[in-house]
Amino acid sequence: MKKHIALLAVLMLLTFAGFAHAWDGWTWTEGRDGMRVYYPSNGWTWTEGSDGRRVVYPLDGWTWTEGRDGRRIVYPLNGWSWREDQNGRRYAYQLDGNPWANVEDLLYGLLVSRIPLTEELRPHSYLLMAQMGIQYNVGSSDPELHRAHYLLNNNNIHAARDLFRSLARNSASEYVRREASYMSGYCSANLQDYWQALNEYRDFLAVYDLPGNWHLIPEALYVTGVINEHLGRKSDAAASYRSCIERFPQTQMAEQSQERLKAIGYRTMVPAVFSELGKSAPRRNPFEVFRVDRGRIARVAQFIHAVERMEGIAEARARLNADDLKLETVQKYVRLLAEKEKFERLHQRNN
Repeated sequence: MKKHIALLAVLMLLTFAGFAHAWDGWTWTEGRDGMRVYYPSNGWTWTEGSDGRRVVYPLDGWTWTEGRDGRRIVYPLNGWSWREDQNGRRYAYQLDGNPWANVEDLLYGLLVSRIPLTEELRPHSYLLMAQMGIQYNVGSSDPELHRAHYLLNNNNIHAARDLFRSLARNSASEYVRREASYMSGYCSANLQDYWQALNEYRDFLAVYDLPGNWHLIPEALYVTGVINEHLGRKSDAAASYRSCIERFPQTQMAEQSQERLKAIGYRTMVPAVFSELGKSAPRRNPFEVFRVDRGRIARVAQFIHAVERMEGIAEARARLNADDLKLETVQKYVRLLAEKEKFERLHQRNN
C-alpha cells in the first residue's frame, strides 16, 4: 500500500496543472482526442494520427506510419517494418521473423529507464505508463497481472508462477484469468518442468477453448505440440499442430505448426494464406527463451516410468540431480512413490 501511495504521489506531480516540469527533462503533449501524453523532452518527440491520438517515440532511429484507420504507430528504422490488416490497422513487426517481438516492449523499456523510480516502485511502473498514454500488456490494467509479468521478466519465475496461478483461480476478470492460466504453463515450461507445463496448457484449453473468444488458443495448441514433441510424443504433437492449422489457418502459429510437422516427419497440410504473418505480439512461446534440457527429460521420464511400474526406482532416483528434485512433477511422483510404498507395507502386514 505504501508503494502504491508513493507512486500515486509521483503521478499527481505529472497530472495536476501540467506539472511535468517537476521532473527535469520531461514534458507533455495533448492530442485532439484529449489524451495528454508525457515523455522525455530531450531526444523524444510525438506524432498525431488523423484519429487525433498522439504517440511518442525517440528521435534517433525511430519513425512512424499511419493506417487507413487513422491510427499512427511507431517503430525502429533498423530491423522493423509494418503490415496493415483488413481493417486498416497497422502493426509493427521484426524483419527477422520473430513473432514474439513487440515494439511496445521496446518503448516501455526506454521510457521506464528514464523514470526516477526506486527498485521498490518499478513493479508498479505500469501505472505511470498508463498516465502517459502508453497502453501495455495487451490493454489489461490489472495491477497484479502486471506485477506477475514484472516478476517473470526479472527471472523470478517461481514467484511469477505462484501469482499467475492465484490470479487464474481468483481474479474477477475473465481476461486476467485466461492470461494468468496460460502464463502459468509458460512459467512451468521456463522452469523446464515440461510435464507440469503440459498439464497446465491442457487445463487452459479445457477451460477456455470455447466458441467466441480465441485469445491465446492458437498459441496454446502450438506450444502443447512443442512440449509433446520434446517429450517424444510425436503423434500427440502432430495432433496439436494439425488442430492449430485446421482451426486457425491465418495465424503465425499455423505457419510454425506446418514447419514443426515437416520437422518431425509428418505430412504437412494444405498451405494456407497466413494473413497475420508478422503481426507484433507479446512473447508467448517459452521455447523461444531457453534451450530444451534433453538430459533432464531423460532423467525425469525414467523416474516417472519407474514409479508407475514400481521397478528400477533406486537407479532412476539416483540419476536425478538437485534441480530435477525441485520440479513439481518430480515432487508429485515422490509423493506418489511414498503412497505406493505405504500401501505395499500395509498389504504385506495384512498378509
